[in-house]
Amino acid sequence: MEDRLFPLSSLPAWSGEALDLVGRHIAAGLPEAVKAPGNGPDPFLPGASPLRPVLLLSASRHYGCAGPRSIRMAAAVQMIHIASLLHERLGGPAPVGPAGGPDTQKVRHHRESLDILLGDFFFSRASGIIIGDGDQSIIEDMIRTSEGSAEAQAVIAGYRDGREAGPPDRCFTARADKVSLLLALALRTGAQLGVAPEEEKEALSGYGLHLGRFLRILQDVDLWLNPGPDSPADPRELRFSHPLLMLREIEGPAAWEKAASRMAGEAPQVLGEIRALLRERGCLENSAQAARSHAGLALERLQGRPGLAGLEGLREIAERGIRPPPPDRAGQERP
Repeated sequence: MEDRLFPLSSLPAWSGEALDLVGRHIAAGLPEAVKAPGNGPDPFLPGASPLRPVLLLSASRHYGCAGPRSIRMAAAVQMIHIASLLHERLGGPAPVGPAGGPDTQKVRHHRESLDILLGDFFFSRASGIIIGDGDQSIIEDMIRTSEGSAEAQAVIAGYRDGREAGPPDRCFTARADKVSLLLALALRTGAQLGVAPEEEKEALSGYGLHLGRFLRILQDVDLWLNPGPDSPADPRELRFSHPLLMLREIEGPAAWEKAASRMAGEAPQVLGEIRALLRERGCLENSAQAARSHAGLALERLQGRPGLAGLEGLREIAERGIRPPPPDRAGQERP
């Protein structure tokens, strides 16, 4: 979703070279087992969009910090993001095996073991970079963000496994926090590198929090509109997606509980029927509008502050979120 919303071609002209340096910094420390010939290009690493390093580098460049230090910190934030993605997919839908058939228990166990090890590896490397940089404010910010992200992941895991029985919107909030917290950290870190005024740092942080909400809701809409290999519709996640929560708000808790219980069997036709219901009840439209509202709130954080006037890239991201999205892959107009 992030890459479709913010393709590389839409990023600032300076970002190509900078992102290449960030990527080289990340790859330089990868274990040999991951880089070994025959394993393919990073077979154990989930795709991670360049949005977080771009946000950090945009903020740091705006305040006059565009050297190796900002590249190292952008790599650190991206490594935290990769670690989070690796840990998030633990216990997720079984991937296909090497021959295209169902994954075996042995292969799955091997992948999940590597996910744990690599996730811990990336987080440790990121922590080392941030601590080695020595900025106490950034160190404390990273610790607070990591704690918040870990708490959110624990909530998500509890709901996914059925151990949590609280209101479903709590799970959605945790899923949104996972996105928002790191986006806000990236912007605050970039601003701190350039010694930005505190109120501008807070404005950028607010921008990141709303941008994260925008992305989370829009990704939920996309999961319903475009289920497929590159957009896995795991019923355990869809139960707590924003459109299904809109059904709960519009039709009442019983409607949500009925839909959620029907999804337990993971039958494709059931998901299709619920998708049709969400369209009919306006849930997809309402969710898309909620996403656009958060994009608007992100834009507001940049307005009325002369010190942020030069951040046109951030302004463009928010303005793009406000505009109606293109048709979905089935050729239908998106909500």
